[in-house]
Amino acid sequence: MVEVYLGRFGKTFHYVVGILNNRFRNFFVYQSLEACILGTLCYIGMRIFDFPYAATISILIGFSAMIPVVGAYIGVTIGTILIMTHSVTLALLFIAYVVILQQFEGNLIYPYVVGGSTGLPGIWVIFAITIGSALGGILGMLVSVPVAATLYQIVKDNVVKREQDKTTKSLETKY
Repeated sequence: MVEVYLGRFGKTFHYVVGILNNRFRNFFVYQSLEACILGTLCYIGMRIFDFPYAATISILIGFSAMIPVVGAYIGVTIGTILIMTHSVTLALLFIAYVVILQQFEGNLIYPYVVGGSTGLPGIWVIFAITIGSALGGILGMLVSVPVAATLYQIVKDNVVKREQDKTTKSLETKY
């Protein structure tokens, strides 16, 4: 049906939509899994150290982890404010605990779980989130990484295709 309306651009449209679908699906599935793991680890640690509001704060940290890069700061800030209603000392201990948890998550869990789900280099992730937040706020931050990964893949595929065409042409002229 799309080919009828788009003509020769129908194949390109299907190609782009396929990549976009793949990137969004991978990003949200693996980001959700990573957020669940982080929320669960946060809950276990908060119960062990007897922090107040363990379930509420762990769920908040899990949900805020869906926002790449800045999500953890949002969850920790709100969690710290909640714990401060009980004790400032507990709030400082909570910050120390979450910093350690974030280091564990960032260095061990995230690379294995999310890893190459988007195929986007780290600097481009930060760039995409910055642009996405400026254009669309929190929603922009959520969708910016898969959109940037899609654009990155399209450009990468185009470069590979041109290199192959150039190699094929040079081989044809030799023989």
